[in-house]
Amino acid sequence: MRAPFAGILGIATILAGCGSSSLDGASILLPYNGLRGGIVFATNAVPGSGGYDLFWIPFPNVQAGANVGLALQLTEGIDNETQPGVAITGNGMAFAGPDGIYVITSPEGRMRRISNTSGTTYSDSLPAVSANADRVAWVRTDTSKPLGGDFAETYIMIANFDGTAVHEVHPKSGVVQDAPAFDPRVDPRVTRLAWTEFTVSSIVQSAGPAEYGIWLHDYTTNTGDYLCHGQGFATPGADQLPARGFPYRCFGQHMVWPNSDTIVLSQDMLEVSVNGGALNTVYNELLTSFGRQSDGAPVTAVGNAGFFPAFPLSSSYAPGFPFMVFDGVIRQIDGNEGTHNLFVAALDGNNVSRIHIDNLKNDVDTVTTHNYLFSVATPRIVPP
Repeated sequence: MRAPFAGILGIATILAGCGSSSLDGASILLPYNGLRGGIVFATNAVPGSGGYDLFWIPFPNVQAGANVGLALQLTEGIDNETQPGVAITGNGMAFAGPDGIYVITSPEGRMRRISNTSGTTYSDSLPAVSANADRVAWVRTDTSKPLGGDFAETYIMIANFDGTAVHEVHPKSGVVQDAPAFDPRVDPRVTRLAWTEFTVSSIVQSAGPAEYGIWLHDYTTNTGDYLCHGQGFATPGADQLPARGFPYRCFGQHMVWPNSDTIVLSQDMLEVSVNGGALNTVYNELLTSFGRQSDGAPVTAVGNAGFFPAFPLSSSYAPGFPFMVFDGVIRQIDGNEGTHNLFVAALDGNNVSRIHIDNLKNDVDTVTTHNYLFSVATPRIVPP
């Protein structure tokens, strides 16, 4: 299921809310075009927010210490709005609500629900928007179809941006599909969608799944194949990467497709070439650069039954931006429990800075801080 372990399953229940559709047809609280050049994310840690809401901050001035001022509220639903996704052109957005997936149109800024899970066994999450903002894909979990342990049938959905033609893309029995990402080329003839997946029966306790991969799919011809397929904890080509404390694996709960050649698995910072090139990663540079700061230590212990550490979690890129944005958990220098924050870094993993937000000091995502597998904050750059 979208939240595969018992601790996270409780989080999914908390985030489900009471299923209100009060946001359908409403507008966000700021002009849509004013969001360009900034970052949208979800949090319940700003005073006055009603559960998780979407907030906006300007892109930080890295030279000035990554201070951004106040986080400005975009939604004020009575339940939870999480996991924003943004088209690489900035021309459309989507987010996960308590009762389905919502889109935000440009330039009106009006919210529209395009999937309705109220009264069903479905839970929809992690929406992705195509480059032209003409389609939306997301993760659907059907809790009525258990796969064993804490897992249930999970597959990718797709729809037109106006909510028409909603359908499953390519479900597979016994496989958890996650983290959809569209081909970033701004060309209506390009109809490729990628996602990560793993086979539930291959999970080894404290080591995670042994069979996994990135599936690349053409949603017009309904054909596809593995871009990367790992079996037995061995990702082809990963033995050439710098060593670290756990193996690089080509799957994850968060994945982005920042340019036509490269897909990035955010929890590994593993860069997978779409055209058959060698694997790459800036993971070690990210840790080394953050280690030069005085903000604490990144949480890099694997934990979570062998899936992923809690730093980093999700990432975002934008055309022409020399920096990426990501979120993750750090342990502060005073020894307190881990705290979830937003960060900015150069594309090569250097110059990491924690983003300081005036009305939000720590714990952007307060519910999942103690048991991370995925992020509901998902900070996303809105291109200028």
